[in-house]
Amino acid sequence: MRAGEPRLAFDIVQAYLKGLNERLKENVIHNAMANRDFLEAQMDRTADPVSREKIQDLIIRETESAMLLNANAFDLLEAPEVPILRDTPKRKRIVMIALVSGFVISCLGVLASLALRTLRAERKASRA
Repeated sequence: MRAGEPRLAFDIVQAYLKGLNERLKENVIHNAMANRDFLEAQMDRTADPVSREKIQDLIIRETESAMLLNANAFDLLEAPEVPILRDTPKRKRIVMIALVSGFVISCLGVLASLALRTLRAERKASRA
């Protein structure tokens, strides 16, 4: 995350993570409740006691998953921090690496070209 002010970037990341956490919790709880409602409807239709018992177990699992998410949906390993130093691209280093790489590649191209000319000249000389 980048911003002109480190404190602003920190606040934006904190707000984003909090909103994401809330959204994930809402989605999981909504899905668990929808699944539980569906399973309860299925249990009303089922007469087999074994099937009813399995459906009850599934209902219990869905209820537990909804209850467990009253905590955070995910935990951060490291909390975001306000950076001490600004992180910027090292343009001078990038330009120098590009220049050196271009020089090395062009030298290799010239050497390869000379080697091909020499090889062709040797082949012509051996044929004649």
